[in-house]
Amino acid sequence: MMMTEQTYPTPQLSGRTLLCLDFDVTLTLNHLFQTTANAIINGYPRDRAILLTLELLEQQGPRGGHRLWEVLHLWLRSGHGIAVTSFTAFPELPSSLLAWGVPHLRALEASRNITRWLSRPVIIYGDPAPQLNPPSPQPNTILVSADQLKTARSSLNGGDDIGKNLHIRSALSHLEKSGERFDDVLLLDDDPNNIAAAARVGYHVIQASTDPEDLTHLRILDQCIQSK
Repeated sequence: MMMTEQTYPTPQLSGRTLLCLDFDVTLTLNHLFQTTANAIINGYPRDRAILLTLELLEQQGPRGGHRLWEVLHLWLRSGHGIAVTSFTAFPELPSSLLAWGVPHLRALEASRNITRWLSRPVIIYGDPAPQLNPPSPQPNTILVSADQLKTARSSLNGGDDIGKNLHIRSALSHLEKSGERFDDVLLLDDDPNNIAAAARVGYHVIQASTDPEDLTHLRILDQCIQSK
């Protein structure tokens, strides 16, 4: 029997919303965790492997190119916030990518109150390969460990998956400590399991296609902004 793909309605936002962005494949053209991990397996030190991946990322640019920065600018200008929620051991990668977006937002006459979300991004990461995690803590970068995920999963019913929900709660908690409060959450992710887990607990969701040329997710996000 053929399984039909789950579809979700276009989010109708009810207030200030935290946009939780997946990284690999959602913001990038390919899976850069695997690229970096493979470089380390092949003998490169962690720092050198990350630099090689950043060179590749700089050549490719983000998925969606300048359109990504335009939509994020509209999102932040509307008073919302962003955080990266990713199963990666390399938070340096999304942090660098978002920082590269700052000049694009400045060209759109974004204020410092907007560009700060990219220049000092909140990155919630982990934990596919603990041995590859950063050797020391980084600002605004929070690890969701394998033990935390295991504990959270053990409290779920049946075969339910926690997806990125622990990452999202960590982002909300971190931002609340600095006075940033949100009425809603919107997860943008290419993984159907993460999307389904977020939808089950009442978060808004947009599922990105795994086709790097398909930018439907940015169009839907733009619709969310315009409908406010």
